[in-house]
Amino acid sequence: MAMILYNGYIQYTKEGMALGFIESSGNFQITKEFLGMAEPEDVLISEEEIEEIKNILSSVNDVKSVECVLEFSGIIGNEYTSEIFWGEAVDNPEKKSKVIDGVPVFSGENKIVIGSLLAEKLNIDAIEDQYLNILSSSAENGISLSSFELAGITTTGIPQNDKGLLIAARDVIIDFLGIENSASVIKVFLNDDAEKHTIMNMLKNDLQDSTGFVLRDWVELNPNYAQINTMNATQYLIISGILSVLVFIALMQALISAFNERLREFGTMEAIGFKKKDVIVLMLSEAFWLALIGIVIGVVCSYGFALIVRSSHIEIIPPGYSEGYKLIFYLTVKDIVKNSLFIFFTCICATIYPMISVMKKDVTRLLKND
Repeated sequence: MAMILYNGYIQYTKEGMALGFIESSGNFQITKEFLGMAEPEDVLISEEEIEEIKNILSSVNDVKSVECVLEFSGIIGNEYTSEIFWGEAVDNPEKKSKVIDGVPVFSGENKIVIGSLLAEKLNIDAIEDQYLNILSSSAENGISLSSFELAGITTTGIPQNDKGLLIAARDVIIDFLGIENSASVIKVFLNDDAEKHTIMNMLKNDLQDSTGFVLRDWVELNPNYAQINTMNATQYLIISGILSVLVFIALMQALISAFNERLREFGTMEAIGFKKKDVIVLMLSEAFWLALIGIVIGVVCSYGFALIVRSSHIEIIPPGYSEGYKLIFYLTVKDIVKNSLFIFFTCICATIYPMISVMKKDVTRLLKND
C-alpha cells in the first residue's frame, strides 16, 4: 500500500508539472532567431509571418489553438509610487490568468491585469476606479506613455513573477506602442503532446524562411521539469528500495514462521495418505491465496486512502511558491501490477524453505517437529 501510494504521488507530481508547463508555455513555441539581428524590430514575428504560420498549422488536426504573445516592459506607476514591470500582451487575455480580485481583461479593452505583489508595491487597496500610468518604448515609435484602467489582480503562485507581471490585450498594446501587428512569441497548443515533434518538423519544412525561426518544445523551455523529475525518481528509487527490502524480509519471516509451525500438520496429512506433491501444491495454493487477499486489501485501502486525501483538499506549498497544489495520489494499473507481482514473488519465495523441509523429512520427523 505504501509503495503504491508513494509512486502515485510521484506520478501525480510529474503529470501535474507537465500540464502546468504546457498550459503556461504551450506544447511548443516559435520565436525569431536573435543571432545576427541588426534592428530590434527584426526579432518580432511580422503579421505576414504570423499568417503564414497560422495557415500551415490550420491544416493540422492535432493543433488546438495558436496564441500570439507580444512581450513588452517598462515602468508602471500611480500617485504613490512607480515600479518596473514585464508584460505579456495576448489575443485572449481573459484566458491567460486566474484573477483573484476584480475581473479579467478582454480583447479591445484599454485595461490591464497585474500581479498581486506588484499591486502591493503600488499600494493598491481597491480595484474600483484605479488607473495606472504605463511608460514603455518600441524601436518604431520610441517612448510611449498612456493611462490604463486596472481590471483585476492575478497570481502565478511564483513571487518572482508576481512582482512585475502585467497582462493586457495584444491589439491594445500594439496601438499603444505604435507598432505594426507583430508578436514576440507564438505559442502552439496541441490535443496530443506526443505529436509535438512531428508537427514541429512539418512546420520547419513548410516555412519559407525556416532558418529565421527557432522552435522549442515545453520541455526545453522548462529545464527544471527534467531536474525535478530526476530528483523525484532518485528519491523514489531509494525509498522504494528500502520499503521493498523491509516488506520482503517481514513477509518472508511471517510466512516461513507460519509454515514451520504447521510442519506437524503437514506430517499428519502425509500419514493419512497425502503425497508430498499434494502437500507442496497445498502450500503453494495457500501462498497464492494469501498473496491475492493481501493485494486486494492493499489496493482497496490505497484507493480508499487516496479518495480520503483528495476529498480533504490537503495542499502542499513548494519552496519558492506563494500558492500550493492539492495533494493527490495518481494510481496507475502499471504500478498496481508491478507491486502485485512483487507480493506474489515474495509469498512464493517464503514457501521454498518449508517445502524443502517437507521434502527432506519423512513422516515420523514431521510428526515429531516442535
